Amino acid sequence: MKLIRTGILSVLLLLACAVRSPLLAQDSTRLRVSVITCGPGTEFIGASFGHTAIRIIDSARGTDEAYNYGTFDFSQPNFGLRFAQGSLEYSLSRYAYRDFLREYEYYQRGVLEQVLNLSAADKLALLVLLEENLLPQNRGYIYSSVYDNCATRVRDILEKATANRLQWGDATGGRKITIRQAFNAHLTNDPWQKFGINILTGRLVDKVMNSRQAMYLPEFLFAGLAGATLAGQPLVTESKEVLPQGVQLPPETPLTSVFWVLLGISLLTILFILRPRTHRAGMVLGQSMIFISGLLGILMLVMWLATDHKICRDNLNLLWALPTNLLFPFVRRPRTRYALVAMLLILLVPVLHLLGVQQFPLGELWPLLLALLFVFGVILKKA
Repeated sequence: MKLIRTGILSVLLLLACAVRSPLLAQDSTRLRVSVITCGPGTEFIGASFGHTAIRIIDSARGTDEAYNYGTFDFSQPNFGLRFAQGSLEYSLSRYAYRDFLREYEYYQRGVLEQVLNLSAADKLALLVLLEENLLPQNRGYIYSSVYDNCATRVRDILEKATANRLQWGDATGGRKITIRQAFNAHLTNDPWQKFGINILTGRLVDKVMNSRQAMYLPEFLFAGLAGATLAGQPLVTESKEVLPQGVQLPPETPLTSVFWVLLGISLLTILFILRPRTHRAGMVLGQSMIFISGLLGILMLVMWLATDHKICRDNLNLLWALPTNLLFPFVRRPRTRYALVAMLLILLVPVLHLLGVQQFPLGELWPLLLALLFVFGVILKKA
């Protein structure tokens, strides 16, 4: 089987080289290449960002196939651990386009197709690269939600197939967009997931993306393709809707369930502490809040130092979620210095947010920060 596949690749490569000759420039490949962009869904968190694949119709062989870089195997060893560590292996797969389409039809997710104006040589070069990627030793890659995913793989292989002659269009429409802003725009379906991602990601996601970097999202790759040119000609010759978008993500709203829960807990804690009859219960709530912030700090530190998730590095949410807060409620000696430092670090959070050092989810987070300040202040006053 390996010899057969190697032989096929060799023939394709020779053909690709041959058709680059001006005498053989006429397209006789009978290949039709298009990029498929799938709309967002709600079945799992990754579906919120959409999906990208390549479709190749070979009328000579009578095949219509999708090349999908977004497949993974649930049975791979330590699946859950590898997912948490950011070392989960995704792979390229090739199968009938009708089977690919059936899944998106079932979940009522829109599908758009952009037919590409590629020369015969470029089509064959793309096919050779895809078939090489399908080899068992090449098909797997370590997935990254921002730096190496289904959309970036399609972007990169199109550049390689056209020998970097492809000129991308403006993917962001001239807007200055950060990775965090793009994340938030797609995570409106579950405010708790959105909040969790915002407190676990660091400064790296607050950098403004250039047009090419933004193509980690399928919708931006779609826009980049729409304005792209190759040899001075538009790259996309036809753009059409294959399936309508049936699933609609809810619009962004600042007053999510996260805000109301944190506001309720914070107000309850403060009110209990202020009332003499419930003061002790309020302090228990306050100490519990500090303890939980310490647990969150430990999680942030682990995601930063012990995983391959680049977007979790340099996370300044550790200023309010100090890992040492985990031990603070159990220390009985004078804790005034610690309480004072903790209060100053919490007050630093909105300052860094306003200065643009890192964007914090203050819309949901401020009641919790206020409650932590109050509890530390009461501890400081008592001491």
